[in-house]
Amino acid sequence: MIDVGLSFNDLEPMLRFWQQEAGLRFDHVQPIRRGQKQYRHDAQGSVIKLNPSCRAAAGCGAERLSRTDHCARGR
Repeated sequence: MIDVGLSFNDLEPMLRFWQQEAGLRFDHVQPIRRGQKQYRHDAQGSVIKLNPSCRAAAGCGAERLSRTDHCARGR
């Protein structure tokens, strides 16, 4: 089992990628801090946690993900 947390600025494109492109099943929303929610997805027993609205955090951000990028890197 792997537990991965991703921080980013724009929720909708990330939900669209992980649910439609990657085909992960949405599990539930979990509050993690005051005013911040985590969107948890099941990855065949592993968990992908999406943490939006981190603009105020230093060094926050994520690379744009696509199936093409993933395949081009040989993974």
